Amino acid sequence: LENVPPDEVENIPPDELENIPPDELENAGSTIGDVNNDGSIDAIDIALLQKYLKDNSTSVNLANADLNGDGFISVFDVNVLLNLVKAAGKGTGDVNGDGKIDLYDVQTLSAYLAKQTVTLNRTNADLNGDSSIDAADLSILREVIAAKN
Repeated sequence: LENVPPDEVENIPPDELENIPPDELENAGSTIGDVNNDGSIDAIDIALLQKYLKDNSTSVNLANADLNGDGFISVFDVNVLLNLVKAAGKGTGDVNGDGKIDLYDVQTLSAYLAKQTVTLNRTNADLNGDSSIDAADLSILREVIAAKN
């Protein structure tokens, strides 16, 4: 992406986008997938994009939200974003593995951090992708839950 002008980043075909390292996406002129403009592509962006599609009650950067480049913001963009988050080694937030991201995940991660015995999906629990499950991940998970509501 080094040689791609910022205004051309959004025109990269989806199949080529999948082969771009996540750190290059985050350093591109237009941060594809960073719908909340916080400088990171993560589970918070997924939650915000889902909420936007559900009821249009949240503000998102539409230029960064059309991940598949079809000119529409849809569930297909959420799927591409989910794959980008996973490719970056960041968890999605479904800590307890029940297929949902909710307060039960916060409870599970809190219990894990309190050294209680719980069943934990370690991949989904590492929300910041630093290979450590800690209070920073719990903080991000709480932001994800807040973004969904």
